[in-house]
Amino acid sequence: MKLTTCLFYLLVFCVEIALAQNKVSIQKSNKGHQLSLNGKPFYVKGFVGGNPSYSPGFIAGKQFAIAQKSGANAVRTSAVRVSLDSAAKYGFKALADLPIYGERDGMDWNDETRKAEVKAKVLGIVSDLKNHPALLVWALGNELDWIPPGKPYNPKLWTFFNDLAKEIHRIDPNHPVMTIVGFSDVPKKLDELAAQCPDLDLLGINAYADLAEFSEAVIKHWKRPYMVTEWGPDGHWEVPKTTFKVALEQSSTEKAEVYRDRYENVILKNRAFCLGSFVFYWHSKQEITHTWYGMFDEKGSATETVEAMQFSWSGKYPANRSPKILRYAIGDKTDKKTVILQKGQSFAVIFEANDPENETLKLSYEIRPEAVYASYAGQGEQAAPIVASGPLNSLKTEIKAPAEPGKYRIFLRADDAHRHHAIANIPFLVEE
Repeated sequence: MKLTTCLFYLLVFCVEIALAQNKVSIQKSNKGHQLSLNGKPFYVKGFVGGNPSYSPGFIAGKQFAIAQKSGANAVRTSAVRVSLDSAAKYGFKALADLPIYGERDGMDWNDETRKAEVKAKVLGIVSDLKNHPALLVWALGNELDWIPPGKPYNPKLWTFFNDLAKEIHRIDPNHPVMTIVGFSDVPKKLDELAAQCPDLDLLGINAYADLAEFSEAVIKHWKRPYMVTEWGPDGHWEVPKTTFKVALEQSSTEKAEVYRDRYENVILKNRAFCLGSFVFYWHSKQEITHTWYGMFDEKGSATETVEAMQFSWSGKYPANRSPKILRYAIGDKTDKKTVILQKGQSFAVIFEANDPENETLKLSYEIRPEAVYASYAGQGEQAAPIVASGPLNSLKTEIKAPAEPGKYRIFLRADDAHRHHAIANIPFLVEE
């Protein structure tokens, strides 16, 4: 064998040994629980991003660089090599979502053949990626107990999770295993998990307005470490609705305040059990609206929620900050639940925003019909088309309602010159 060939295989062997030393564990002390990475404490300051099922065509680029600069150290993404490679490129550790699908996607937990197929696929991925330098924790699916519109789940899924966790630990003893649940059927679900899943190392929870309540329930009933694997603004199922049954969305400024508050007063407050969190969603996303959950727009312009997370992670705001919304309304309507217009009717839009650096802002509006709901988590949902748009004056602008009756939203936006924007919307009903 040639010397160069020997050196090559020696290099490969050394790399594999180095990667195998990427050991993650959970330590317990009198102060609580702590995630440990290669013997050093690792508190997760993460974001959800880079998952093609949420954002088709997503490319880990500028948003990942902004997250890195903002103080993030982890990303929740798909358990595929290209996603983990992107995480490693920017120095992030990854919560890797393994492809397990639940009853809402046609899974039958009584079908032993299908369960065996799922197990074989998952264990193959674990064997392939277990030494990836970005890998932090394995996640077994996402909210697999949730069957819209809230049908009862088959409790055999917990047995499947525990058996699968045992097998993953056998193949990969260096990375913890979790599953991820939402706030339905609590505390019953948490009690079942605690009793039937002793081989899960921790629990992931997805929560929005109910984050504080859910965290308390997890500590009381699960009684083991957890991560907040998805959190953000108030969910569209949690907010007040208009008289014509449309959800009222928070403005980007209101969302930023919520992010800071939930991070400081819920996530950090529970550090004895909470090993960190992944904020949702570090890109653009269509679900109910094209602005509800995305912290960026489709062109990469950031809202105030991004700088809120930079402050939460690093204690510092960026040098140039996002515009803030001070006031927005249709005419003299202080109650955004009851805005009803006649087709073609002129109406006044009140929109006031400012820039922390006192720069001139570009103000604009778009009118879109209410988007058509597609499926769970907005998968396959299309953004509503723009039916009218234009500039806004600094305070009050006259606009005409659409000629077609129906439910609409007017989106009011303020842009600075540094790829930052503030945005809010008001639903309204157009009648004959």
